[in-house]
Amino acid sequence: MKIKAQVFSGIITITIFCGLLRAQITGVTAGTDLTGGGTSGNVTLNLDTTKVPRLAAANAFSGNQSVKGNVSASGTVAGSAFMIGANLFDYGSYGNGNAFLGFGGNTSNTGAFNTATGYGSLVSLTTGSSNTAGGADALFANTTGENNTAYGESAMYSNNTGEENTAVGYAALAANQAGIGNTAAGTAAMGSNTTGTYNAALGYLALSSNLAGIGNTAVGTQSGYRNANGAYNTFVGYSATNTSEPINNATAIGANASVGESNALILGGSGTQAVAVGIGTSKPYTDYALDVETVKSNGVINGGVVVNASGGNLYLGMTNTIHKFRVDTNGVVYADGGFLASGADFAESVSVRGQRSEYEPGDVLEIDETADRNLSLSHHAYATTVAGIYSTKPGVLATAHTIDDAVVASTEVPLAVIGIVPCKVTSENGSIVRGDLLVASSRPGYAMKGTDRGRMLGAVVGKALEALPDGQGVIQVLVTLQ
Repeated sequence: MKIKAQVFSGIITITIFCGLLRAQITGVTAGTDLTGGGTSGNVTLNLDTTKVPRLAAANAFSGNQSVKGNVSASGTVAGSAFMIGANLFDYGSYGNGNAFLGFGGNTSNTGAFNTATGYGSLVSLTTGSSNTAGGADALFANTTGENNTAYGESAMYSNNTGEENTAVGYAALAANQAGIGNTAAGTAAMGSNTTGTYNAALGYLALSSNLAGIGNTAVGTQSGYRNANGAYNTFVGYSATNTSEPINNATAIGANASVGESNALILGGSGTQAVAVGIGTSKPYTDYALDVETVKSNGVINGGVVVNASGGNLYLGMTNTIHKFRVDTNGVVYADGGFLASGADFAESVSVRGQRSEYEPGDVLEIDETADRNLSLSHHAYATTVAGIYSTKPGVLATAHTIDDAVVASTEVPLAVIGIVPCKVTSENGSIVRGDLLVASSRPGYAMKGTDRGRMLGAVVGKALEALPDGQGVIQVLVTLQ
């Protein structure tokens, strides 16, 4: 008979290899990682706790450990570095505020307050501090740069010593090496920037060609994509960019707006993409380049102001590069094609005796003999001092005063000296027919038909263009002083 005894957790089993049914056990020996046993009586086998830890108490494991299945922990998992295979997966240092997760960071870094999440992020860091990298290869080459933030695969990939930059998006600021204070959000935004500083780019490929430009701002897909070395430019809108390089202090606003000169502002595209600009309206007239509507709650606002203290012109108009209209800094107007006014007369602004409110359009006026350059209502029949007619709506108004002088509106009236104007007339010297010469009447401010040829020299104020059969009224008169 041959008997083989096997011990499992203190249980003895007997395997019988021959036909005998009875056997005597002479001893039980403790196997691997067990204690106890004996050669007589009842014996006990126990786990050797020096070799097999009891998990209900604190234990220290040495060497490599393998766990198959899930591991759950409700307490604290201690350690400053965790590996996956031979590669560092997680590292943290509470003392200097560094935290690296996901095969990122550099444990030999002496900088502080750095955070890296993602494969290859901040792996070259040596002494840089206060950097944050999220995404594969974000801030990959950064060594001493500080206060940078990069989120997205390869964001700020080449940054080495650049500081205070922010990049969000795949390859945003990817080529930046030493640039300072840049902000880029969008795939490949400022992707070529190397040393440019204080730029801001928002949108896919925004400022994507910028190399060393300073202080540029681009908002919109491909905005400012041609700018390489220009400074202080602003591009807003899809593909709004420059056409010349480099230019400075230029602005292009609107989809496909292009600016080609420094210190210039462009609104909208050109050709079929040109826009109508509206100020004070949401629906500008499309057949005008600029529509300014200035209605406000108080009803008081100027449509526009041009201030030019350095010479040149206040306004210059051209057709096919040929000057057609301009207003110089002295207010002199030059027009190649003449003037077309809704008024039909030329008038002079002249002061009057008494209150301006005592006069009205259509009055016949004569020279005031009591004051220089002063007028009063005509009241002498055939008066040779007749000067003209109070203009209702002058086509051109001339004055000796400046354009904003309050005297013009408060004490003066427009005197029509040539042209066609409404005139107050009376039939005191007979009915008026078309073509009659008109002179002052005895009724203040009224004209009448002139019939005394001996008294008409110097007394004629105009010719009647309409008839007045009887009474008094207002008719159109061609002012013809003679």
